[in-house]
Amino acid sequence: MTANTRPGKIDADTGFMGVLMLDTRFARPLGDIGNPLTFAELGIPVRYATVTGASPQRIVQQGDPVHGVAPGCEFQRRILGNAVRMNLAQAREDVVQAARQLVSAHPGITDIVFECTNMPPYRQAVMDATGRPVVDIMTVLQRAWSERLAAR
Repeated sequence: MTANTRPGKIDADTGFMGVLMLDTRFARPLGDIGNPLTFAELGIPVRYATVTGASPQRIVQQGDPVHGVAPGCEFQRRILGNAVRMNLAQAREDVVQAARQLVSAHPGITDIVFECTNMPPYRQAVMDATGRPVVDIMTVLQRAWSERLAAR
């Protein structure tokens, strides 16, 4: 396991957010948990630790999710293939399309939860496309961090 510190002032009073990462090289756009600027924008100091050899293929179970992106689409292919480059516009469209299909199949859905930590960059696009609120790991972490600081 390797560790490194990324942007954000770390001091004894505020501490830092620790993120355990897969051993990846795929694109990490702003909003993704693996992009340190995601946390810097929120004022959250972050440290990453990478589990050497823990690839997306080794960790992510293969099979049909309850509802997910289309098999073989840009988003899935690049994440599971641990590709260095990703067409972010197409990945956004893949995630939006999956959300539209979910809402079409289940119109009573009031909220969408992203289980995948690589989907937060597409939160706003999904909210715009579906008219539903979206919750993901970044919104939960931001809320928890703000509550922690407010409690001091």
